[in-house]
Amino acid sequence: MIRGSILCEQYAAQAAQTARPSQISSPISSLADPRFSQISTHAAHERERLSRHQVSPTDLIHSPSMVTMNSNAWLPPSEKNTRTDGISAKMKGCFTTACKNRLIGLLIGLGIAAVSTGVAVGVLLTRPSSSTTTDNSACSSLRWEEYGVIVAGNGTWGSSANQITYASDIHVDSSDAIYVADSNNHRVQKFMPNSSIGITVAGITGVSGSNSSLLSSPTAVATDADGNLYVADSYGITVWPVGILNGTRLPGSSGLGSSYDIFVDANKNVYVSYVYGCVIRMWTPTATASTIIAGNQICGQSLSQLYYPYGFTVDSLASTLYISNYYTHTILTWQLGATNGTIIHGENNTAGSLEYLLNYPIDVKRDQQGNLYVADAANNRVILYCPNLPDTSARIIAGMQFNYPLGIALDSNRNLYVLDSNSYRVLKFNRIG
Repeated sequence: MIRGSILCEQYAAQAAQTARPSQISSPISSLADPRFSQISTHAAHERERLSRHQVSPTDLIHSPSMVTMNSNAWLPPSEKNTRTDGISAKMKGCFTTACKNRLIGLLIGLGIAAVSTGVAVGVLLTRPSSSTTTDNSACSSLRWEEYGVIVAGNGTWGSSANQITYASDIHVDSSDAIYVADSNNHRVQKFMPNSSIGITVAGITGVSGSNSSLLSSPTAVATDADGNLYVADSYGITVWPVGILNGTRLPGSSGLGSSYDIFVDANKNVYVSYVYGCVIRMWTPTATASTIIAGNQICGQSLSQLYYPYGFTVDSLASTLYISNYYTHTILTWQLGATNGTIIHGENNTAGSLEYLLNYPIDVKRDQQGNLYVADAANNRVILYCPNLPDTSARIIAGMQFNYPLGIALDSNRNLYVLDSNSYRVLKFNRIG
């Protein structure tokens, strides 16, 4: 396993935001303006002043030629005292009692309307926005137990049925059975749910070879919907039908180099990462050779290249690969048929231990809700990325127990499995939320 040097650079980001006052531009929204309450207060004072002078509010209803009002309270200091104070005596007795009663009713009606409008404005200002956003509440509420329990291997190296030695990959099938590519023992072990005793389903324990019944240092394992087993080893990719101890080599897979991850879709297309060849290849069910679907066979840091793509997963519906690009410390998406990828997590060629940075990411998995789980190997942790959220919202969901985690998997209940290879075990973190 090439681990590379572990960089220690860390970055801090600071952001400053300035508030911009809202601009009130409509008669309705003006009721929310702080000046509205000031006007109401001044009006109350004016009514009190008029009451002391025994002037009815209805006496203020007049024609411009009959009365002049004191408006000094609303003028700047330079203009105060330039207008006539008081109310013209010509107003007195200009209205009948009936007229005054109607006007009083009108004023009361206007007051009620103003209160109603204010309530409506309050509702408008406090109700949620009608714009739609992605609901990440389901992802944000996901929780796992802090400490995992051993479900495969016993923490010591060996070749017994309950042991694994420098395993390279894990896989969980639709029945929640765990498969382990037990490299140093040249076998694939299957652990049924709630059992710590493995069953050898491919290879012969301790025997390395290239014939149809043997394996040589298996490095990747997967199953299809029918339970057929796919194993990568030193000699190629071998398919082991259910219950059969002799496998069949995928055509053209021999001699292509080291493979550390396999994915089989619903149509039985087989995808394989070739780490040191810096490509991902695909076999269709009837293919006589593979097709390169990501990478240009030159290892590098440009978006048209891959640099040790250990782990990956496939969203078949979107024809998209998610790739852990080990030596650039990033996670890429790569559309089928495209000539380059797109960095979605991490920073190109920048390692770090903050949540938004990665340090030799080695495996990636995706659940049905689009959440991404990354084995951040050199940081000894598993990171969860919710869809459509920035990397600063990423969460560490497992850590503290690992010694360079090499692989991750999820079961039907999104319990998390981590291959802690150097500690000779697989840990299960039960989901609790």
